[in-house]
Amino acid sequence: MWMGDVARPIAGAVGIIAFGSALLVACGKEKEQSPSSAQATAATAAAAPATPSPRILSEREEVVAVIQVLWPHARKVDKADFRWAGCSDRAVGFNASRDCLEGVLKEIEDLRAKMPTKLKVQSQCGIDAEKAHRDFVDGRVAFLSDHLAWMDKNATTLKRMMVSKSLSNAWSAMPRAAKESRPLDLANEKYTGGLLVITKLPCMASVLSCPSFGCNSGVLNKTAGLPP
Repeated sequence: MWMGDVARPIAGAVGIIAFGSALLVACGKEKEQSPSSAQATAATAAAAPATPSPRILSEREEVVAVIQVLWPHARKVDKADFRWAGCSDRAVGFNASRDCLEGVLKEIEDLRAKMPTKLKVQSQCGIDAEKAHRDFVDGRVAFLSDHLAWMDKNATTLKRMMVSKSLSNAWSAMPRAAKESRPLDLANEKYTGGLLVITKLPCMASVLSCPSFGCNSGVLNKTAGLPP
């Protein structure tokens, strides 16, 4: 069950499950009604059919819904992050590499800001799936921010070494202390290990009938209604 204006089709389900909008409660002073008007209103209300309660989603439906809402954002973040990896390997010169990193970081921060607010999920796997998507995005912001700070701290050395080299090539020849202080994806828990935090989520693999090692991006793209 969801709060917010989210209404998305559920893959594999029959028809469309509406996740509904939060009930809007009209605030303000109510107009006074005459006795006859009040009686008519009461009679109309009594005759109106009862509104059915929202259907409780199954665990699988919740997980699919989380993927449909959050995976498109995670996929865009991953693509931006991949673009930075290309700059690190191929962009020659300190300024070119730093500008690329700063641009990718800004793009991912903007994508994070556009993610829907906390979803109202009830199943444990739904909760875990939502957390995994948010952890991935937060981890990329943390990693790129730390990487930008590392570049700025070592700017004097890097500018000299990157005159004709990419960051990756210059880094391999840096002094040991500076070289070892560079942030690495899997070296710190706050970076969450990248996209694997989503694709390797055990309960999601079980719910979506993926192999035991996890659901790959193709499965998640299909579940979210995205192209391969």
